[in-house]
Amino acid sequence: MAFTLVVISPQANAADAVLQNFPVGYGPIGLAFDGANIWVVNQNDRTVTKLRAIDGANQGTFRVGRTPLEAAYDGANIWVTNFLDDTVTKLRASDGAVLGTFPAGATPTGIAFDGTSLWIANQSANTVTKLRPSDGTIEATYNVGSNPVFVLLTGRIFGQPIPCPTMSPSCGRAMGLCLALSTLARGQRASALTESTSGSAITSAMT
Repeated sequence: MAFTLVVISPQANAADAVLQNFPVGYGPIGLAFDGANIWVVNQNDRTVTKLRAIDGANQGTFRVGRTPLEAAYDGANIWVTNFLDDTVTKLRASDGAVLGTFPAGATPTGIAFDGTSLWIANQSANTVTKLRPSDGTIEATYNVGSNPVFVLLTGRIFGQPIPCPTMSPSCGRAMGLCLALSTLARGQRASALTESTSGSAITSAMT
């Protein structure tokens, strides 16, 4: 079975929307963009594939941990969550060199960068880990709802405003980060985590 990245034009008609397919690794599941390249996380062969965004040219395939799921770009490096290793791997975006592998929570899934710190959803631990990207130090761990999977960032990043989702009223009052974590299970609550300019953190629950 061949696995590919499909490029779709949002302006094209449905019949002409698919522009091209590009081969990647086995079991592609996550994506990140570094401003010039697309990084594809391949969960079944423990790799990430780097494709040049302008033409899809393969820039390399790089080894990470077991069952990698998601990736985030911190301005210089790509961070990948390794679900079965309870870790995150740091890759230098310029050449894919592995700069380190660092502990996260149990079964890390989603990951986001707020311009200063990385935020990682740990599915089995029911927590979110705040990680310092310079050295991989865990700065804090926050309890959230059951089985957090995704991380959503709002506020400002790299100096640019990011719209706040209407489903999270707390974001409108926050000056920094908002994380929305969803279990995708009916009847469960999503959790919102905000960090103010003073550095304090609060948690709130939304139905």
